[in-house]
Amino acid sequence: MCVEQRVPLVTVNRREESGIASCVISDDGHGMALAVGHLLALGHRHIAHIAGLDALSTGHLRRLGFAAAMA
Repeated sequence: MCVEQRVPLVTVNRREESGIASCVISDDGHGMALAVGHLLALGHRHIAHIAGLDALSTGHLRRLGFAAAMA
């Protein structure tokens, strides 16, 4: 509704794909890589990732980051 009415807005933790709204997001893939790297540095070798929904950008990007870091 706000987008259609061209009301200025900022989304948090979600990207608005059309580029109409500004957004504040984290780098989920890099964050996951840092977390896995930290656990590996502590000597952990059996690390699991309990994933969020792959249909959401956060869940999808975190899963990809985890898989890349574990590879």
